[in-house]
Amino acid sequence: MAYVLNSDPNDKLEEDMPCTVCLGTLREPTTLPCLHSFCKVCLGSVVEKRRKEAPLDRPIREFNCPNCRSEFTLEPDETVANMQPKQQISNKVNKATAVLDGETGIPCSHNCSQSYSVARCVTCEKDLCQECLTAHNNYLGHSNHSVLSMPTMEGLSKHENHLKTKRKMFCKELGHEDKALKFYCETCDKLICRYCMEFGHDKQGHTCRIAKEVAHKNRVLLAASNENLKNLLEEGEAFLKQLSFVTERVDMHAQDAKSEFGARKETTLKLIHDGFERKCKELNDKVDEIQGEKLQKLKQHEDKTKAYVTSIQQCAQTYIKLLDEGTDEEIISLRKTIHDSEEKLVAQRSNHFKVPVTDLNAHYSNFNVNEIHIADILEQAMAIMGQIEEETSDQELETDKIELETVDRNGVQKDQPSSNSNKGLRAYYKHSKLIVYEGDITREAVDAIVMPITRQRYENIKDSMPVSFGDVVVRLEDDLPCKMVLYVIGFQKDELQEQQSQSYVSLPLMRKIIFNSLVLATKHNAKIISMSATGLQLNEECAETTFDIVEEFLEGSNKSVQEIRFINGDKQTLLFSNELSRRYQAF
Repeated sequence: MAYVLNSDPNDKLEEDMPCTVCLGTLREPTTLPCLHSFCKVCLGSVVEKRRKEAPLDRPIREFNCPNCRSEFTLEPDETVANMQPKQQISNKVNKATAVLDGETGIPCSHNCSQSYSVARCVTCEKDLCQECLTAHNNYLGHSNHSVLSMPTMEGLSKHENHLKTKRKMFCKELGHEDKALKFYCETCDKLICRYCMEFGHDKQGHTCRIAKEVAHKNRVLLAASNENLKNLLEEGEAFLKQLSFVTERVDMHAQDAKSEFGARKETTLKLIHDGFERKCKELNDKVDEIQGEKLQKLKQHEDKTKAYVTSIQQCAQTYIKLLDEGTDEEIISLRKTIHDSEEKLVAQRSNHFKVPVTDLNAHYSNFNVNEIHIADILEQAMAIMGQIEEETSDQELETDKIELETVDRNGVQKDQPSSNSNKGLRAYYKHSKLIVYEGDITREAVDAIVMPITRQRYENIKDSMPVSFGDVVVRLEDDLPCKMVLYVIGFQKDELQEQQSQSYVSLPLMRKIIFNSLVLATKHNAKIISMSATGLQLNEECAETTFDIVEEFLEGSNKSVQEIRFINGDKQTLLFSNELSRRYQAF
């Protein structure tokens, strides 16, 4: 009885070697430069179909891989049969073909009547049935050969099993067919047998080396290539997560935009309710249109990137299998193909790893209610609702400049210090310096400060324009050293003493306030921003959420923000300092 060396050959072969054209197991496998393999007949049909579609006077030489669409070349007088088969794939298919046909053994290498082998001669590299085994052992010249029975082979470790059953590559030169390719000619860049070396290459002054030595060097290179692909795969997976994050952000900001003009509708002229409803629907449709276009771009790019990452993963798996199971000859023969495949994947990185859409970039434009009278015509009244305008920002036009890198915790960037830059605890994230220290935010000589609105300012603002809880309003204050103040509506600074023990701001609202404040500040060209967490939540979750939003903002900003400072009272300073130290290499 014959024995199968691997426990589940059907499952293993079907998993490792499917033909994506016929969806069956590979038959006479032919491998393309991109390392995807197909049945010879299937690939031939793809090539012939493409040639028939071409004009008669314009023969084509370039074809696409049915799997990844990478190009490979065949001259007009060549067929798929002219392509060099990959020995590793052929070995695996030949070994398990009988298993997939419903049989339970390895075929005899001599194709004799008994069909299945009961032993293997390691010296001859032949699988032998009982009849051939008897004839082999009776020949005196085989007395020193190493013959292993199939039960013995089954008992070997998986690694030993592969080494014992691998078919070596033999010379194709006339008269050398039984000579193994154990040498490598560096001049010709090919594997050769001893006869070719002694009677041909040596006489021509070629540099020849033992294949085993060359294979060792190539294994080192292959391991390095595999590590590069592993890193590229990790980067691709991280990039897909970023695409998912941007998609969520587009949805969130689209909802924010809808909520904003929805709230304004409720606080303005209710006497012309029907007109406002029509305007609201128009605005909703515009947001949906912009949102749909953005999400479609993201989805299309995500699908392409997933296909690219899958190609990287398949290539990496091929390298790993080759490292674990490949013979010296396979390593050498695949070296150039592997190098070309790796270079091609790396070269495609810039086409895939850039975000086509960074945000919704559609902001609600306000209208001053004092500039219109209730008695005006309905069309003019509806203008209070404002418009939805899609921004074509530098950020989206230059998405290829967005840095798709992991968070740098080492703070390598050095900025010129500005006023108060060297106070407190400092760290760097992306292109900006983050600083935490105790102080009076109203004394900050910076471009913009973000703080809760005072009671007096709130009374002045609400009389001139409708505002909602959580809105951010920009004001120029002559009595403060900063260029502008961003007031957060709904947090009266003189009421803080009674509310300091409470956690009265929801995290979603806090996220919106912080993010909108930073966006609004940069729209007014602020490069140094001081923020106060006073009036928000005074706990660890507040500090953690604040830095999450700052990181999100800096990931997609135009690099104009040089510093973001957090100036608070004693308790808040400690919370923010602890979070800064936990996240970054603070100093």
